[in-house]
Amino acid sequence: MMAMTDGRLHMTGRLAVIGGGRMGEAIVAGLLSAGALELSDIVVAEPSEDRRTVLEETYGVNCVARSADAAENAMIVLLAVKPQAIDAVVAQIAGKSGAAMVVSIAAGVTCARLESMLPAQ
Repeated sequence: MMAMTDGRLHMTGRLAVIGGGRMGEAIVAGLLSAGALELSDIVVAEPSEDRRTVLEETYGVNCVARSADAAENAMIVLLAVKPQAIDAVVAQIAGKSGAAMVVSIAAGVTCARLESMLPAQ
């Protein structure tokens, strides 16, 4: 759920950020600095152990190696991966994302393409 209080956006529920690269990191940093989410409500899936360490040490967020682990029990799944990785990532989360809203910031990836790869809700 999202709500506007004191002119600021606040979200309740778990956000899974799939991809801890520059874009994923920027979104996490922005949400935390705006106070829109609590640390405990964010999990980042990132295959690179070095990037996970950077994100954990810099922002204090929980990081996991597997996309499916991050997507499980998430309210929103944010796909912050390169377009060529979308098919593989969506295949990994398809059975774990439940009723989560899946959002992609990957260039050229349409909603119709995502819908065709995810189970019907």
